[in-house]
Amino acid sequence: MRVLRSSLARPVGGVSFGPGDRTLIAGGSGGFDLWDLATNSRTFFRSHSVRFLYVCAYDPLGRWVYVSDYLGGFRLLPVGGKESQPTPGDPYERHVISFGITHDGRRFVLSRGGAGSNRVECWRVSPTGRFAAVWSIRDGKPVAPQEPYLLNQATWSTNGVTIDRHGKTVVSAESRSGGSSGNKPLIVIRHGGNGKAVAELGESATGFDTRLAMAADGRAAYAWDNRVFERWDLKVGRCTGQLPAPKRAYFRGLAVDPSGRIIITVSGDGQARYWHPVDLSPVEALRFAVGGLNSVAVSASGKLAAAGGDKGQVVLWDVKT
Repeated sequence: MRVLRSSLARPVGGVSFGPGDRTLIAGGSGGFDLWDLATNSRTFFRSHSVRFLYVCAYDPLGRWVYVSDYLGGFRLLPVGGKESQPTPGDPYERHVISFGITHDGRRFVLSRGGAGSNRVECWRVSPTGRFAAVWSIRDGKPVAPQEPYLLNQATWSTNGVTIDRHGKTVVSAESRSGGSSGNKPLIVIRHGGNGKAVAELGESATGFDTRLAMAADGRAAYAWDNRVFERWDLKVGRCTGQLPAPKRAYFRGLAVDPSGRIIITVSGDGQARYWHPVDLSPVEALRFAVGGLNSVAVSASGKLAAAGGDKGQVVLWDVKT
């Protein structure tokens, strides 16, 4: 185990590994660090200060960092001295609360949920970094990608969204009654190529801040918020497991091991917990002396994991099960 001291004195709201397990980003209010894991050296990239982040994730090809927050919106921040890439979609509608990306970085989906918008979009990313719209969904219906963004006049909103590693399947958490915290989202499978609904699996016990993650084999999706996380079997079409947060150790982050061995959650009690990916039974709990943990990621090889702490520290460890 290694503890990396980031340039941030505030909570690390997002951690994400780069290609080949060689690099790691740790982001939060004020910017992000890019770590070279071989030398333990870091480069800090400054940004504005915010209370919390929606998304802070490293592009799988190492080209940029996807960042989204309630103040600056959705941005593609440069790494390695490169120029910033243009944000896909309307530059005036950047309220992205959730997104998912394929393992090769060539396709991603995003949810412009909340703040009067309820649109899900899928984009193709070329090796040179150009974005091309694949499909857009508003109120559950297809719309032209170039159609302007509208305030939500219906009673539909989208919370979390994720895509499988090959871009064939998208899973979304959709509220059909205004998206208030009292309404339970519906878990929906959508076709990765055109966005059409394939199946509605049922209501989740999660709330308005639902987040989603996909199993590496594409057979299951995991829905979670701070109180509960669930396993949804995409083949049988129903929820097959539900786990409440242990006592008051509310879930702050969740990561799926690409090898399919475990699920890792982190909580404010400073523990990283391993769970069995099928029955959600506990496997192991690791406690780190860095205070509460806010975010977690597993590298593409499944060999390394990292968690971001409350006071700017990042814990890096070998995944052993």
